[in-house]
Amino acid sequence: MGVVYKPCQTSLNRKETMGDLSSTFSSKPSFVKRFQRGASADARLSHPNIVQIHDITEEDAFTFLTG
Repeated sequence: MGVVYKPCQTSLNRKETMGDLSSTFSSKPSFVKRFQRGASADARLSHPNIVQIHDITEEDAFTFLTG
């Protein structure tokens, strides 16, 4: 449904995760809500093999999460 990136937060010297909802799906409100629900569910999980979700953002035509 999108792309996951692994940026480095240089100010804190740590790897982060950023995932975006592809433009094909971000133009459809039902997919945006599904993406948000999934991120909300993932944010409640705590496990070494699961990325901790910090934020979900909508900016212009993009919906993305950071972790």
